[in-house]
Amino acid sequence: IKMVQASLRCCALVFFALILSQQVSNVVGVTHQISIYNATTGQLDNGFQNWSWAQVNLQNTNPVYSGSKFSLSMIVNNYQALYINGPFFFYSSNLHYLSFKINGGSQGSQQINILLIRNGTQIGQALSLSHYIPGGQIPANQWAGISIPFSDFSVPNATNQLIYGIQFASAQPNNMGTVFFDSISFTASPAAPAAVSLTISNSTLSLPVSPHIFGVNFANATHFKNVPYPVNRWGGDATTRYAWQLDAQNSANDWYFENNGNPVNVNTLPNNTSSDVFIHNSLSAQSTILLTVGTIGWSPRDRVKRCGFSTQKYGPQQHSDPYFAECGNGVNLNGQEITGNNPYDTSVQVGPSYVIQWLQHIEQVFGKGAVTHFQLDNEPGLWNSMHRDVHPNPLGYDDYVNITTLYSNAIKASFPSSFVHGPISWGWCEIEYSPKDGCATGPDRKAHGDLPLMQYYLSKISQALQLQPAKSPLIDFLDIHFYPAQTGVSFGENNFLTEILRFRSVLSLWDKEYIDESWIGKPLYMLPRLQGYLDGFENIRSRIGLAVSEYNFGGDDLITAALVQLDVFGIFAANNVTIATRWVAPVPGSIVEDAFKMILNYDGKGSSILPSNLVYAVSNNTNEQMTVYAYQGSQHLYIIMVCKQSQGSVPVFVNIQGAGSGKASMFQFSQGRPLSQIDSVP
Repeated sequence: IKMVQASLRCCALVFFALILSQQVSNVVGVTHQISIYNATTGQLDNGFQNWSWAQVNLQNTNPVYSGSKFSLSMIVNNYQALYINGPFFFYSSNLHYLSFKINGGSQGSQQINILLIRNGTQIGQALSLSHYIPGGQIPANQWAGISIPFSDFSVPNATNQLIYGIQFASAQPNNMGTVFFDSISFTASPAAPAAVSLTISNSTLSLPVSPHIFGVNFANATHFKNVPYPVNRWGGDATTRYAWQLDAQNSANDWYFENNGNPVNVNTLPNNTSSDVFIHNSLSAQSTILLTVGTIGWSPRDRVKRCGFSTQKYGPQQHSDPYFAECGNGVNLNGQEITGNNPYDTSVQVGPSYVIQWLQHIEQVFGKGAVTHFQLDNEPGLWNSMHRDVHPNPLGYDDYVNITTLYSNAIKASFPSSFVHGPISWGWCEIEYSPKDGCATGPDRKAHGDLPLMQYYLSKISQALQLQPAKSPLIDFLDIHFYPAQTGVSFGENNFLTEILRFRSVLSLWDKEYIDESWIGKPLYMLPRLQGYLDGFENIRSRIGLAVSEYNFGGDDLITAALVQLDVFGIFAANNVTIATRWVAPVPGSIVEDAFKMILNYDGKGSSILPSNLVYAVSNNTNEQMTVYAYQGSQHLYIIMVCKQSQGSVPVFVNIQGAGSGKASMFQFSQGRPLSQIDSVP
């Protein structure tokens, strides 16, 4: 087959033998009214923020437009501006109108310019508001409806240009009185579909794909019935203080710092625990286990429900467990965090020997080598907040190195064939800075050569190996977590703005030009960044793999999350990730599960695209309607096409070179339609 033509709408395609296909239903409409200022609630909607330097009031009550509860007031004075900043960029070519109502108050005739902003800089032309008002002036004590075409801003290169916010700026130095706004909104639509033409050659590149990048967290026997997940992780906040011999853990700041025992026959302890069941189910499914072992130094003292911040001992608190009122949230009634509590209220101190005893138990029950991948705890950069009842002090650079050295040496001395993962950082701040410094350069970083935390950490791993070159490195995997910081992308939201943002958020994994559309506000290129840190140390760069043991790009029932999941698989493969586990295993029968099945069980009969090499990858940050990955298996070429166009059809022309001849089978899933074969191309 040399050429395949298809017409797709917001779809992901996979070509088996030559083509596998999946199509997605229309998930958004033609146009969308996007609220910026809501005159009913007196709030900014959709994550917009008030960055004004003019004096403004979002909940002004007089005057208000008929039917509204509030208006937004602004004193028009001395070139000051009402500045509304978005949580994400817009493609300006997708925007049609900026609409609102305005009232000039008792004075009227104010002169206001409207500007579009990107990264603090004006783009396009400033527009005088008076040009859009009948009579050319803002009326006094009357409401006027305004609708401004975005094309009037004359944004250069509008198809690819991005805007970040909008300003209503005073055009004069004098005080012109107060104006009032009602219900500011955008009218927007998805980008118009355009034809996509692709030439795919299996000689473009050839990167071995690790089968372990398709893993999950906490898959149980039911999950494994549908999908043979190759890696199953036992992790998360509760595993930091898991008492293996008691089958109990502390829920930490996730739920009132409580000790809780899991359901188990206590007469069989330490056997048949929840961790034993997890290991049994994973081994039965031939899934590699990634096991978190606690290094925080504390573990529950018994199976009794105990409180890190007991209201009986530490007094009334802002919130307490609605089902067990004694356990508070550790914040007193005046909003101050409680300090000086006794960690022994819930816990006992433990060390490396406690971990070794657990691993010995696992070996005795399940056999030697049953579990070989061990994580050194979970997100230590958050211990001083998540586990502040026992570890209130933030970690510094030296703490990371010392903890890794202590526990890794103990594990590898007792289990030489083990693989150790560290430091299991929670995200951006813990990549660049220590918790002692917060999320900015501070004394701790400056005292350690002003190096990013992960770079310094790896330098000490490298130095330790130089001293004992015959040993394996202290860690075998540099392991991080990645949750997109853009508003609403992880886990839940499903609206037009978040869908657009979800598709773009994956760029923070690899694109050096993409500015993260969140509070971070800078390019992350997380995977190349970490690989660059590894490459800086010759003696470890080929011996330490890259792992992403938690990530999530949306809820299990979201079609956009399923499409992005396929995109993420390709990005992991293209950036030499060895192990990745989504948080958590998708619900059986969900659309995100179909994304995993597309790789691991596309026909429902156990057929997988693995083992394979990634031979083609296109992920374009300006043309968002299509990303494509091709995997060369031992007998077949598999092409995954992730089509993100939600409006209209996208003509797709695929020229496949060097693949020989034969039949192409196409599979697809869509909203409300499970993954299934739809066609064959002769």
